[in-house]
Amino acid sequence: MQKINFETQDGQQLQGFFYPCENPLGTVLVASALGVPQQFYKHYGHFLAQNGYQCVTFDYRGTGLSKFVGDLSDVQLSDWGRLDLNAAIKTAHELAQKNQGNDDNLLLVGHSIGGQVLGLAENASLLKAAIFVASSAPYWRRWPHPRKLYIGFVCGVMLPLLSFARNTYPARAVGLSSMDLPAGCARDWGKWMRDKDYLFGAKFGLPLAGYKEFDKPILSLSFDDDDFAPKVNVDYLLDFYKAAKIENEYISQHSLGLGAIDHMGFFKQKFRNSLWQKSLDWMSFQTQGASKVEEAN
Repeated sequence: MQKINFETQDGQQLQGFFYPCENPLGTVLVASALGVPQQFYKHYGHFLAQNGYQCVTFDYRGTGLSKFVGDLSDVQLSDWGRLDLNAAIKTAHELAQKNQGNDDNLLLVGHSIGGQVLGLAENASLLKAAIFVASSAPYWRRWPHPRKLYIGFVCGVMLPLLSFARNTYPARAVGLSSMDLPAGCARDWGKWMRDKDYLFGAKFGLPLAGYKEFDKPILSLSFDDDDFAPKVNVDYLLDFYKAAKIENEYISQHSLGLGAIDHMGFFKQKFRNSLWQKSLDWMSFQTQGASKVEEAN
């Protein structure tokens, strides 16, 4: 694992980790969930590198190792896709060119918001395929009762109130995340969740053409015990990737017999031989074809 630094179009410096391997079959960029530090994905990154896919992780501006130069309250949640993910894709693409000998086999694994904001990144067209893990369009009213009352309280009260006149949102103190967030990101997230179209709401004025134009394969993995990404919200997000070739898998935790998956569990090592292997097989199919997957198995 090696530390890497790269710059966004607006001059911010982001910190990432690179998991190299010899003669890589492809390059995988992991885009984190909201409030999740990139170190959370280190075991998965090592797994990919051990199986022939060099991997890149990174922290969005104002989180983890990626410090923000300026006023944290100015950071917008859309910046994470439009600027940060865009720069990370460019960096991963350059590593693919350097180490693969070609840049064809570049893939994304987007966890939660990492899949939500992909269409905001102009460089998304450089990807060959993407895997979404627990990615959804989390409008609060689409949760079943009484869970939606809690989600409504979070997006309608907690997020705007505790981010008001602050630079950072105290996500750790309220148990929302293991690290605090830029206050502007928290405010935006609350606004998005109060709109039935989430970030796609017309009133937000975001550049959405990339969602319609992304015509690559997407494997969406969601889980029946995930209280943060119910299937209705997962399906709602995927509908905005109009041109993509989508495989939408809704997985029962009982089918694996390894306990809870929830919103974060996919990246835990206990799923190495099941969910991790599923993602690896899918990547191999996208980059090497069916015959290579059969040989490996």
